[in-house]
Amino acid sequence: MKHFVQDDGFNVFRLPVGWQFLTNDVLGGAIDEDNFQEYDTLVQACINAGAAACIVDVHNYARWDKGIIGQGGPTDDQFAALWGQIAAKYASNSKVIFGVMNEPHDVPDINRWAQSVQAAVTAIRQAGATSQIILLPGNNWTSAATFVSNGSADALNKVTNPDGTITGLVFDVHKYLDFDNSYVSFPYSI
Repeated sequence: MKHFVQDDGFNVFRLPVGWQFLTNDVLGGAIDEDNFQEYDTLVQACINAGAAACIVDVHNYARWDKGIIGQGGPTDDQFAALWGQIAAKYASNSKVIFGVMNEPHDVPDINRWAQSVQAAVTAIRQAGATSQIILLPGNNWTSAATFVSNGSADALNKVTNPDGTITGLVFDVHKYLDFDNSYVSFPYSI
């Protein structure tokens, strides 16, 4: 990573990790310390490379296997427990950004999803991570092209820190460069 920082001027890195990996395939379970240490090696490499920020990114698309968080799949409490454990490990590191979930999609109820995001935000802050940025992902792969029209912006605009403020809460939007913003259409256009 160091060469990307020093030679190319990159300063923020998204570091994906699977929920199942962190808990060793135990839904609602404690973080597996061996698996966490493996992931933390990557996070520490990012920090030590001189990056301005390293995004801890749970890469599950709002799911555990096929069940959608808070909507027939894992409960908000299970999701919050995961984030509380992660946040406790990085609570004092200002270079860590918490990416609540990578690219939720086909979420039936965006307002219900916002409640799941709220549970994660509350758990992160209550774990002592009171100053870091938290990324709030919307529906439809958190696409910039549909973030407002699919209701994500309105729903997530209601998410707050436990004290009612919005300090450090940032909409997480993704923009792909193909013609329909999907990442799957070719050719890419710039």
